[in-house]
Amino acid sequence: MHKDFHHWCHTAHPKHGEAWLWGGADGIKIINLSTQKGGYGENKNPGKAIEANVNHSLRALKKIINKEKFESVALPKLATGVGGLDWEQVYPLIQSQLGELDIPIYIYVVFHQGQKAKEAG
Repeated sequence: MHKDFHHWCHTAHPKHGEAWLWGGADGIKIINLSTQKGGYGENKNPGKAIEANVNHSLRALKKIINKEKFESVALPKLATGVGGLDWEQVYPLIQSQLGELDIPIYIYVVFHQGQKAKEAG
């Protein structure tokens, strides 16, 4: 998936705030959200995330969720690592864009290396 995503970025030059759907084995689907300005040139890194891009990408995610009829969605602390935003800025955007969906939304706020996440039922 990582190579496919980078290929998409380098060939499509997506705008900030877009979403890209990847399908894997056993029906697994992963959506990458473009919350940062892309660094498309050689040895260029993406810029920091901004709230507007997060909001637009969450809107694009919501459209994919509805179109694909997802039964649940799992998110990390979006745009808070390399993206540089504070969780207090991002979480209200997630609530605003995805809060009315009638499916479970799992948000993983703690990461433990080598430990499988636990989803509440």
